[in-house]
Amino acid sequence: MKFFSFTGQQGKLAGQLGALAVLTIMLGFAATTGLHAATAFPVTKTVGVGAGPDGIAVGPSGTYVYVTDNTDNNVSIIQVSNDKVVNLTVGNGPDAVAINPTLGMVYVADSSDGNVTVINAATNKQVTNITVGTTPDAIAVNPSTGDVYVVNNGDNTVSVIDGSTNKVTATVPVGNAPDAVAVNPTTGNWYVADSSDNNVTVLSSTNTQVKNVTVGNNPVAIAVNAINNTVYVADENDNNVTLIQGSNNKATANMTVGNSPDAIAVNSATGTVYVADSSDANVTVLSSVNKQLANVTVGSTPDAVAVDATSGLVFVANFDENSVSMIQGPKAAVVETTTSSSSTTSASETTSSSSSSTTASTSVPEFPVQLGIAAVVTAFIVVAYAFARRATARKQ
Repeated sequence: MKFFSFTGQQGKLAGQLGALAVLTIMLGFAATTGLHAATAFPVTKTVGVGAGPDGIAVGPSGTYVYVTDNTDNNVSIIQVSNDKVVNLTVGNGPDAVAINPTLGMVYVADSSDGNVTVINAATNKQVTNITVGTTPDAIAVNPSTGDVYVVNNGDNTVSVIDGSTNKVTATVPVGNAPDAVAVNPTTGNWYVADSSDNNVTVLSSTNTQVKNVTVGNNPVAIAVNAINNTVYVADENDNNVTLIQGSNNKATANMTVGNSPDAIAVNSATGTVYVADSSDANVTVLSSVNKQLANVTVGSTPDAVAVDATSGLVFVANFDENSVSMIQGPKAAVVETTTSSSSTTSASETTSSSSSSTTASTSVPEFPVQLGIAAVVTAFIVVAYAFARRATARKQ
């Protein structure tokens, strides 16, 4: 066809324009992909807390976030709406915290005291202390039953507490050096990461051992997605996450993340997974279909992570910086900043440091933007070619 018949000069020009088009489209795809990742998971602010933040949990309504300050022997309570922080004294060496959203109770594992401090989330006042095993350093709650599972790292057991009575009802033996626990409230099964054995002990709702699942080297954190019945295990020394299918308790995949993954959390609404890579000072974000979405830079030595499923906010405790980074994660397809309503606390207020406050941008839909850029570039090429062809015709 005559339309595609080029002279030597026209062919050279067309080739140059074609190469420019390919380069521009590639740059467009790279730029919009990076923009999508950056705007979908921005760090909106960083709030100062006590010394050695080592555990974190979101309160029942998302109004407060509870941070265990291991060095200061207290809990920093962050009011999300205004970043104000109050300190509540607990036992020695508080190492982990969990929330019962049904009863409105907060449970803190005091590793040096061998007990659990119970706090009323409505008043932020201490209710009682519960004696458990040696060196309790992880804790989880089944919101369906109210049972509280406390991992006793020093004696290789788990203390089971009845949340309605605050009494220990069972002491269950598990593997060596248990370091993390998580519960699937739908099935009632609970999972303990035995760090020295490189496996996960699976137990039923009746506290009966079901199976031991071999995972990676030094499993130190664990989380459950109740929607698809998947268990995520952070293998600290392998720099990956092992996926266990809860229906058959088999390890199905390993996903590479950052260096020294030390904490993990799942958004129960979206299935998004957040892994705190303590040696990299970042958080690896995984989708519900186990694809890596982003790496988000946070503070030094991120040691704990928690998610508010309603707002999509992710809270990361930075151990060496004595701070908490707040990441705006997706609630669904659209990312927007939301804050919870404020309420009054009875604890004495202390000064909080807040920095790097920003407003989260709306998520950029990756493919439509890229296709739009490609369309613009194509139109530019067509116009440029038409002008070049017209100029050549005039010379002839």
